[in-house]
Amino acid sequence: MALVTVFVLAGSYQAKSQINTGISFNTFYVQLSPYGRWVDNADYGQVWIANANGFEPYSNNGHWVFTNYGWTWVSDYAWGWAPFHYGRWAYIQSYGWAWIPGYEWAPAWVSWCQYDGYYGWAPMGPGMGFNMGFGGIPYNHWRFVRHRYINSPNVYQHYQRPAIKSSAYNQVTIINNTQVNNNVTYATGPAQQEVERVTRKKIQPKEVNFTEETAPATPVTGNTVRIYRPALKGNTVTIPAEGTVKQPVKPVATEQAAPAVNNTEPVKPIRVPAPVKQPVDKEPQAIKEVEQPAPVRDRELQPIKNRENEAVRQDAIKKQEAIKTQQQYEEQQEDIKRQREESIRQQQLKEQQAAEQQRRQDELRRQREQQAEIRRQQQEQIRQEKMQQQQIKKEEKEQKIVPREQPAASKPLQPVKPTKKG
Repeated sequence: MALVTVFVLAGSYQAKSQINTGISFNTFYVQLSPYGRWVDNADYGQVWIANANGFEPYSNNGHWVFTNYGWTWVSDYAWGWAPFHYGRWAYIQSYGWAWIPGYEWAPAWVSWCQYDGYYGWAPMGPGMGFNMGFGGIPYNHWRFVRHRYINSPNVYQHYQRPAIKSSAYNQVTIINNTQVNNNVTYATGPAQQEVERVTRKKIQPKEVNFTEETAPATPVTGNTVRIYRPALKGNTVTIPAEGTVKQPVKPVATEQAAPAVNNTEPVKPIRVPAPVKQPVDKEPQAIKEVEQPAPVRDRELQPIKNRENEAVRQDAIKKQEAIKTQQQYEEQQEDIKRQREESIRQQQLKEQQAAEQQRRQDELRRQREQQAEIRRQQQEQIRQEKMQQQQIKKEEKEQKIVPREQPAASKPLQPVKPTKKG
């Protein structure tokens, strides 16, 4: 009997019916191990947890760029080529954010929405579709920015969390714009024309160029975004749609019978350990053997592993508490900022109203002063007219007074006649 390696599949994450054989679990395991740790989860199988402190997917160290594939998350992490473009994210209470490997590439596996002048996005979890309502994703998993900041290189500086009560969830619009590429459907985010309309800026789509050269961050030069992607073999393996594609947890080797001696007493079957092989460059086959992850530790190391897992769990709990405290602090600061802005707005409104009232009072006072001046001029005019009339009457009265009689003219003296003496 030939040796066959069988992998036990654990969890309930339903993968797509088409997977690209050029990307393997071993590729993810080897290239992501320096930047995080792999954990065997009961629900999802092997998951990866980043070492970055305070990490949140599609939030830290990255920004959105509009490309020929739609809105693409450009990561500043050296490992960003994998978790932001393949697989899904899940929040596990014991560890925080954990990445579940997947094999279909997309510019980003997120759900988009818009509300009251904001664009929002949230990581898509296992089994989530693009038509899931806003309430189907925990509210604190969403990130929001004002429309004008969606393509800002420093988008993380503009994150806000608008107060959306559960009764207003139906007012949040889910953006269901999708695109199909190589039989893979993914969300493209807000439409280019819509973003140009609300931001009043022209957006030039950039071209995504895939490269096999790794980089410390995803470079954006001119109109080009260079994204690392391991070499693809080209052929695909078709998995039945109803099947469950999960990450291998551990190999179980089948028993191989040894040849019989003299065809009389067959040797008891012995267990042969499954070899660990890394794919080599060779011609792809129609059906490729399922590749094996890194070997599982021996049984005698299990207590050490348990202690390490407990320490990791406690560390993750502390980190999550710190993140929660930080989020509460940020929310309090946002509330204080909104209250301060509202107070300033109210103060400005009061000042405007007071200025308007003062202007009206000044205008009323000027009108009263003008009216008083007009009345004074009228009274002065009346007084002058009265004085003129009095003067005229006085003059007329003086003219009516009779003039004094002139003395009679003296008669010429007559010569006195001499009287006769008698």
